[in-house]
Amino acid sequence: MPLESAPGRAVALAVLIATTGIHVGPLIGPGVACATIPGMPAQLDDLADRLLRAKNMAHLAVPRRDGTIHAAVVWADVDDEGRIVVNSAEGRLWPKLLRNAGSATITVHNAENPYEYAGVLARLAVDSHDDADAVIDALAKKYLDADSYPFRVEGEQRITFRLEPERTWGYR
Repeated sequence: MPLESAPGRAVALAVLIATTGIHVGPLIGPGVACATIPGMPAQLDDLADRLLRAKNMAHLAVPRRDGTIHAAVVWADVDDEGRIVVNSAEGRLWPKLLRNAGSATITVHNAENPYEYAGVLARLAVDSHDDADAVIDALAKKYLDADSYPFRVEGEQRITFRLEPERTWGYR
């Protein structure tokens, strides 16, 4: 059975799952797929990595206690370990919800082609004030071409979160 046929792809996926333990999620259409390896953190796929490193806005979604979803538009990047880096200020809602949930869903689309997007289910790995001012300055350079974050509020304490990917998906 040729791999190009739908039954051929189904057989190949079944073999992949049976021999490796990798779970391949739903194939929604051409170019859309997701994969996870049970018990192991995922790596960002090429699409997610490329979109997050570019000057594209990301959306961070976390659950509220009542089960509804809170979404925030955020600046994001990827660190040397392949984790998603986001930054905020203490006292805002989404950091509190992220800490409570311990994970978030990040989506990012190509600003030049919004039909090209990636999604990442990610676990909170680092919650730190240590490098937060330097991180927001680096994000301001990326998004605004400014040497430092121009919207600082006196007395505001910045916080950086590093999120470890657990599952990725997307559409090209």
